[in-house]
Amino acid sequence: MTEFLDLLFTEYASPFILLDTVIQTGQFVDFLETFGRKREERIRWEYYIHKLSPLDDRSWDQFNKDLDGGIVMEERPSDEEITETVKQSYKIMKGFNPERG
Repeated sequence: MTEFLDLLFTEYASPFILLDTVIQTGQFVDFLETFGRKREERIRWEYYIHKLSPLDDRSWDQFNKDLDGGIVMEERPSDEEITETVKQSYKIMKGFNPERG
């Protein structure tokens, strides 16, 4: 929580008024998502400007695509796959005897 408040104070002169307003209007979650997304973009931009080699000729868009390309979202297993996994696990546990090892 302290880190979050530190971040807010670096961006806003009086974050408590802002927080009160977004909470009262029911937009607190939206504010947090936007704040986090903008902060992430700012960090990427600073890295892009200051840390990339001058020989790296990627555009800002290509740089972001390359970074986001490493993020792979896992698919949720289907209900049938979950049921089958539970059945197989149950069979394994049913045949388990701790005395035999």
